[in-house]
Amino acid sequence: MTTNTLVNDIENIVVAASSGSVDLERLRAAGGSLPKAGFTSIMLMSLIELLEAKYGLIISPDQDPEPLLSVEGLERMVRDVLTAPAP
Repeated sequence: MTTNTLVNDIENIVVAASSGSVDLERLRAAGGSLPKAGFTSIMLMSLIELLEAKYGLIISPDQDPEPLLSVEGLERMVRDVLTAPAP
């Protein structure tokens, strides 16, 4: 999966997790920052569920939350899962 394709996919998942409260234009205008785009903690919970379902991304409660707060950070997390060796 190319970086642009993955980023676009993550952006669409972010929009879906917000139930339309954050649209693609607003997210991009915020530079991919979820908090700056108006993303809430409830939306973040939905986002985590969607990312877990689509990519198998597991978020630990004691994990640094910083990567969850931007499209760039989410892209890195998903990319790590996609490129990890199979168990």
